[in-house]
Order: sequence, then structure tokens, then C-alpha cells
Amino acid sequence: MAKFIGTVEEFIAIFGGTLLTKAVSHYTRRYKKMVKTCTHPGCNKRTCLEAAHNHENNSDRLAYAESIINCYYPSDANGNREIDLDDFMKKFFYVHLPLNKSIKALCKDHHSNFDKGVKRPTLSLEEIEKKVNNAPKNVDFNANLLPIIKCKNVDSYRIDYMPDKTTFLNNLQSSSVFFCHIYITDGLGTVITKKWITKPGNLSENNLDRNIRSNSFVKTYKGNIERIVVSMDEDPEK
Repeated sequence: MAKFIGTVEEFIAIFGGTLLTKAVSHYTRRYKKMVKTCTHPGCNKRTCLEAAHNHENNSDRLAYAESIINCYYPSDANGNREIDLDDFMKKFFYVHLPLNKSIKALCKDHHSNFDKGVKRPTLSLEEIEKKVNNAPKNVDFNANLLPIIKCKNVDSYRIDYMPDKTTFLNNLQSSSVFFCHIYITDGLGTVITKKWITKPGNLSENNLDRNIRSNSFVKTYKGNIERIVVSMDEDPEK
């Protein structure tokens, strides 16, 4: 098993722009295809999407690496660490899950603008440990991730409304914008969020479920949907 012996600074200097960058590119290849378009508001570019670490959620490639090392690999009297690279790379993958929290799929221009002036965050070691412990362990991070599970009944997924369907419909009377959060059956907890703009009165108790299931964006993932959460908030957990 390959091991690195040296300081945190040496590890970052050697692997930060090479191994770790390529690893993130590998992790996010399929995720970017699922998102389909640049997620910057108003941008519809669909080609050459890049994986930007979402600093709004304190996601940062080098900060993740430093925190993992500080959390799991103690230093000797000279500040050197002995790091099992295979073990490290598993943990590095785990802290990125779910990808929709740590990564934004952006076109090159919006990725560059998003990263301007961003300082590397200081991450809590407790949070890093929690991410590692809570990550699904049935994923081969060296392979093409977990194959998406096909549902036998493609329309068997449930639709949840936040906080409930009646309240959601009432909120639509004063707002024409809501969000569909599609939970994908990939074993990674991946959520794809779609902003939906409607006209007042277009959606009702009688046609709401049908309109969501028949939407072209939703149908893209037909057979790969665990559930859909519909809310007025862009964050599916709110």
C-alpha cells in the first residue's frame, strides 16, 4: 500500500493540484451530466461544465485535504505524518458526499467568477469526522461510482410537499417560483434541484402530481428517482 511521509504542507504541494484535482474530476463526471446545465442563475450552457467546490457550504478541496490529515494522521516530533494514500483518498471522497452540497456544476466563466476572492475556510475536525462516518461505505470510489439503480415501477416514487401539500398550494398563490428536488437512486444521496416557474392558477390539487411527473426534466430521470421533494426553498432540507 502506497504511503506518504512528510508534513501537511508537503502533501498539499505534491498532491493538491494533481491527484486531488483529478480525483474530484472523476467523482463529479456523472453528476455534471445529471445536472445538465450551468447552475448559475440565467445561464443555460450545457457543454464543458466544471466542478466548482461550493464555498458557500465551506466546501474546499485543499481545506478538506488538510482537515482529513489533521483529523486522522498524527504528526511526529518533526511535524511529519504517515499517510496511507488509499485510506486518505477514501476519506477525501466521503467528505464530498452528497455531491450536490459540496459541488456546483458551472460553466468555465461562472466557475472563475465564483472562485474570485475566495479564502480557504477553516473546517471543524468534528464535522470532517461526521462526514466520513456518515458516508455510504458500499461505494467503490475507484470505479465509476455506484451504478444507478433502475426502479422496476418507474412511477413508484413518492412526491413530498414541504411543509405539506395544502400549505404549498397556498404559498403558490403569492409566488410563481418553486423547486423540485429529485433524489437519485445512486446510493450517494445525490439530489438534483430544478427551479420551476409557473403562472398563478396553473397548478391545483387535482393536477399538481401529474404535472410534476410529466415534466420533461423529471422524466429525464425516469426509473432513477427515489423520491421528489417539492418546496418553495432552493434547499431541500428547509
